[in-house]
Amino acid sequence: MSKGFRHGVGFVIAFVIGCASAPLVVPAISAQPAPPGVQRWEYSCYRDASGLNMEQMNQYGAQGWELVGPRDQGAELCFKRPM
Repeated sequence: MSKGFRHGVGFVIAFVIGCASAPLVVPAISAQPAPPGVQRWEYSCYRDASGLNMEQMNQYGAQGWELVGPRDQGAELCFKRPM
């Protein structure tokens, strides 16, 4: 066997062992409440953004909503504000 082949086989074995042991090493992630002092947000998205005019958007701004950006190729606008 060539040296390159042995290195390749060794790499494959190490890769397989690493992948098999990853679930044992990495702890599960769970949703937790935000720690004190971390800003939390609420979101609101409008599917038919073509119906929103500038006056309506200014009213949302006066209520504390901030335009986050368009989604779905601009067909939907999303806003956020502090909770």
